[in-house]
Amino acid sequence: MDREVKENYIINDIENVKTFIENLTEYEIDVEEMIGFIKTEKWTEFCFSSILQIREPKDKDAAYVWLDTGYITPKGDTIFISLKKASKNEEPYYFYAGYYVGIAGYLAKGICDHNQSQAGTIKQNFERFKNKYQKKLEQRTKKHLGSNNSNIEKISNPDNGKEIKSTIPTIIENNTALVDDIYDKLLFPMWNSKNGLERYIKILGRRITQLVNDNFTIRETDFYVMNGIKSVIVNSGLINTMGLDYMIQYRYHVGQKMYVAYNLIESKREYIENKYTKEQAMKKLKPIMFFDDSSQEILNATMDNFDISQKSLLHIIKERKERFPDEIRDEDPELIARYLFSAVERGIKILQRDPSYIKPTYSGETGTISWYMPFHIKRKFTEEPELVIVIRKVDEFYEIKTILPYDDEIKDRITALALYSKIW
Repeated sequence: MDREVKENYIINDIENVKTFIENLTEYEIDVEEMIGFIKTEKWTEFCFSSILQIREPKDKDAAYVWLDTGYITPKGDTIFISLKKASKNEEPYYFYAGYYVGIAGYLAKGICDHNQSQAGTIKQNFERFKNKYQKKLEQRTKKHLGSNNSNIEKISNPDNGKEIKSTIPTIIENNTALVDDIYDKLLFPMWNSKNGLERYIKILGRRITQLVNDNFTIRETDFYVMNGIKSVIVNSGLINTMGLDYMIQYRYHVGQKMYVAYNLIESKREYIENKYTKEQAMKKLKPIMFFDDSSQEILNATMDNFDISQKSLLHIIKERKERFPDEIRDEDPELIARYLFSAVERGIKILQRDPSYIKPTYSGETGTISWYMPFHIKRKFTEEPELVIVIRKVDEFYEIKTILPYDDEIKDRITALALYSKIW
């Protein structure tokens, strides 16, 4: 559930935020007391640019707001909730939302990780923030909430990796650390770039959301286990150099309305630490499947099953003209249409002899299966195609939706649904 703290500030998934804070404080917190503290106490909100320069929320280069929850860790570190600017164009033109929880040093380290070229500047700005925070803290009527250690004030250093690591597990959203950790230790390097792996981790979250919604009353399936706060652990289908499955924990993001990668789970003990049961830790999970049934894996069609509309042709030939090779862009549209029909007819003929010729892909945006058909224009049939034709089933027919360049991104999208197809 989302919770408005004050105008233009929204905390996403307040139940999980409460759990995160309680993991840090080691005692139960009062959400209403926390929100009241943020609203009424002095100096509980701090706004920054993307390199941690202190800003006002309405500033154009403002990127984050940290809300002082009033709670501190047993070591005396202040616990913040980080919100990210979500809109610049609508009125009011600034709007912040999020659910990241951590001590200041942890949050600063996350910003450093996402902007490593500016790490030195970010650390300098963090030092300025620490000094400002200590001065503002003295002006409060109530410095902290909660336990008997509330007379301790401390902001941790972002360089203190051990302290940060022991405080809270990493929250992952486009997290380069998690992608790097998996990418560098894969048994087989199937991706053309880390971007391909990052997209795969994202679409897993979309697929998990479908599976959880379809099986909400069942809770347990072959593909995931769920804990009390509806986080799930899944078998990603990826294997490391030791031959072990990469198990990833995902947490539901209310703002995005889907599951987002949270951290790696590398032992049964970590299941228990993340509030799963011993039985769940012992369960053998199947790798996530993107197909609802086996009929989706292969495009099984003849030309009679295709519905190629004039609207689709105009979209491809005129609106996507720039995607064609330079030497045919200015050719007669009728001739270009012939190229397209010829490619479809040949593709269907080959498909009847080799079902793997037309490749399935999964859309993280729509949660649906489409297919890519090679579209050779001037290149030889034995070479890589210049383009792919995007096919989608709509009701009883297959429709040609658009064309895309056959580049590394498309290759990685194909790989996502056939992880080990390149091995032999």
